[in-house]
Amino acid sequence: MLPFILLILMLISLGNLLYFKALGVIILVRIFKSVTSILFVLIAAASYKYCPKNKKYFRFMLTGFIFALIGDIFLSISHNGLFFILGLGSFSLAHVMYTIAFCALIKISWKDTILALTIAIPTICFVIFKDGFDFNGMFPLIIFYILLISMMVAKAFSLLKLKNGNILPIALIISGAVLFYISDFILLFVYYYKHKITILPYLNLVVYYFGQGLLALNF
Repeated sequence: MLPFILLILMLISLGNLLYFKALGVIILVRIFKSVTSILFVLIAAASYKYCPKNKKYFRFMLTGFIFALIGDIFLSISHNGLFFILGLGSFSLAHVMYTIAFCALIKISWKDTILALTIAIPTICFVIFKDGFDFNGMFPLIIFYILLISMMVAKAFSLLKLKNGNILPIALIISGAVLFYISDFILLFVYYYKHKITILPYLNLVVYYFGQGLLALNF
């Protein structure tokens, strides 16, 4: 019950975040972004406490959520310079932790690498050949990040081998990982596309927090 109460609170906080973002009240945007991110960490902790199973898996996932929270705080301060690099680094570590957590459930294989490249290569080609992107010297970091998140998504799909009649936790993991990937893809347009699309920052926040919420409920 508690995880779902926290999920509702996260969605309420997300609504406030979107509202104050639309109004341009920066201080409240930072506050509600931090609160919303703290809540997905609490959802994960509450979900595990309600149904404790694999402690090693939980520890890696929780570490990933904490890194994502830190990344959210850095990016709420600034989307440029040092804070952006720190935010990108924090999210990279979050994806590494998620991937390690999934590997704790089922070992990594060459099939995971192939699937990761199948996801990453079209994305990389898209950002290379799509007119209108300006990465301001950040392109190598972006490529590295795409490879990391692609591996995380690929490893999430590998968990289908473990469904054993209980598909819900696996479905939550895969859905959360895919939504996380989509939110980061949207961010490419938010941060680096020359022609700004007004709705995308709001869509990114909705997709990102739903993804984190689903991942946090999977324990």
